[in-house]
Amino acid sequence: MTKKKRFVVILAVLLMGLVVFAGCGSNAEENSGANGDEGLSSGQEVESGEQTETQEQDTVTAAGILKVVNTDDGMITVETENSGELELQIVGTSKILLGETTATLTQLTDKIDSEVNVEYNAGTKEVTVLNLQE
Repeated sequence: MTKKKRFVVILAVLLMGLVVFAGCGSNAEENSGANGDEGLSSGQEVESGEQTETQEQDTVTAAGILKVVNTDDGMITVETENSGELELQIVGTSKILLGETTATLTQLTDKIDSEVNVEYNAGTKEVTVLNLQE
């Protein structure tokens, strides 16, 4: 082969090697946990995304009157005009707001018969956000 053809072949091989190397690098980042889903296969990542989507779709909001607060098991009862009495669970990720300040489950016991807006998961009946009206 002539020098020009050798040069072109070597250049093509180097470019192909670079493409393969770049492809391996992006795969290594995905497997290293850089995307926040450490140790998950791609099938599990899709499943996780679908689960999050489903949870967001199941979120319901309601307005009513706070009737019962059980601090032992985290259960509350909200009486609404449309749904009647809702029994909901306060969990560790639930946000309880008194105006713009954060409140605790124990503080809710002093707020019986107060107006509330509640956002919760319709499937699990777990409260996402409970906002007490002042």
